[in-house]
Order: sequence, then structure tokens, then C-alpha cells
Amino acid sequence: DRSFDVVVIASSTPAHRDALDWAVARRPRLVFCEKPLTSDLAAAERIVGEFDAAAVPLAVNFSRTWDSSLDVLQQLGATRSVNATYSGGILNNASHLIDLVRRKVGALELVWAGPVRSDGSAPFVLTSGEVTIAANVVEASHYGRFTIDFHCERGLLRYDDSGFAPSVRRVQNDARYPGRRTLGPVTPMASGYPPTLMRAYDHLSDHLEHGTPLASSGRTALATQTLCTRIMEHTA
Repeated sequence: DRSFDVVVIASSTPAHRDALDWAVARRPRLVFCEKPLTSDLAAAERIVGEFDAAAVPLAVNFSRTWDSSLDVLQQLGATRSVNATYSGGILNNASHLIDLVRRKVGALELVWAGPVRSDGSAPFVLTSGEVTIAANVVEASHYGRFTIDFHCERGLLRYDDSGFAPSVRRVQNDARYPGRRTLGPVTPMASGYPPTLMRAYDHLSDHLEHGTPLASSGRTALATQTLCTRIMEHTA
């Protein structure tokens, strides 16, 4: 007896576990939860298993999943390398980077993790096939930072200003050196949290009405959290 259509969990991370347990017991048509699922990997694994067993769809709000810039990123072709700088902790902020990169290039392997800084962040290196992903840190006590550069076959896409200032530089002929290719001028792209969240709810509606697969589910969030936990376990 589904007494709710959609349950939205927008509380702080420590409250997620109890809220998700409450929600799955009500068997709504869908639950939409802020990332991360919980602060504890074992609890996240249990919760995702319970949602699967109850056949309750679980969507997780990694906000850049819904950003229109992803359409442009796909147009730039295969990713060749990714460079990032972040602050604010591995599970809180680096998870956005990991989820976005994993969505673009596929499964990721941890190569190296450096020492944890005062804000819970740590530098790390990941790989996916021939693609290298390098993440550096600026401690939050200095200033907040979240920047990602996707170097792709047909251009560079940058997420700056906590991801809310995306821009693209497309490959063009180099006027200075005939026969060579270079990056063109910076083209800012529209972004912002309200329109991004509206795209998220449009996607959830498509899932409920037409069965469109969830772009960010409990299972994909669990994969991201598993890698975040591995990084935290392997910090020097």
C-alpha cells in the first residue's frame, strides 16, 4: 500500500540513515535523497539492498548529474585526462568529482592517495583504462574550491566556482602554427542550482511515468561511496 508518491530526503547526512529506513518502510513510488546516502559504507550497502528488495526506486542527488553542461561534455568525445582541485572533504565534495568522472569514463581504479588535510580532503590519483584523473587539494580554511577540467578529444570543459560556472573551449585550427590544432576561446555556459534541480525533477517524472532508467540511483551512489571509502582508507 503505497501511501506516498515521492519522498524527498534533504536533511544533513547524519539524518539520512533513519530517514531512509522510514521511507523504505512506507513503500513510496520513489525516494529522492541528497548525497551521500549515509556517512557509513556498511549502512549504505544495507539500505540500498533493502530498497532493491522492496522494489522502491532510490534516486540520489549528485547535482551535476542533471546539469545541462553534461550534454556538451558528451559532444566533446572521449575523455583523455581529468584534473581537479577541491576542498571540503572526500565524502562531501570529492564524491561529486568521482561520481561525475565515473559517469563519463566508466569504472575507476585507485592508484594513490596522499595525506588527509585539516578539512578532511586528500589528494588522489585514479585511472580508467588510459585516462588519468588527478585531484589536488586547497584546504577549506584558506578558501573553498571545486574545479574540474575534462580534457577531451574535441575540447576542454571546465567546471569552476563550485561547479556553477561551467565553460567550454573547443578544438580549432591554430592560426599561429599552420597544421596544428589548439583550444579556442572560453565560452561560458548557463548553469545554476534552481534550473539544475528542475531538470532533476523532470527526470524523476520521466522515470515514474515512462520507466526511464534513473541516471543517479542508489546503486550508482553506492559505487561512488565505495571508492570514496577506499580513498579514505588508503590516505598516507
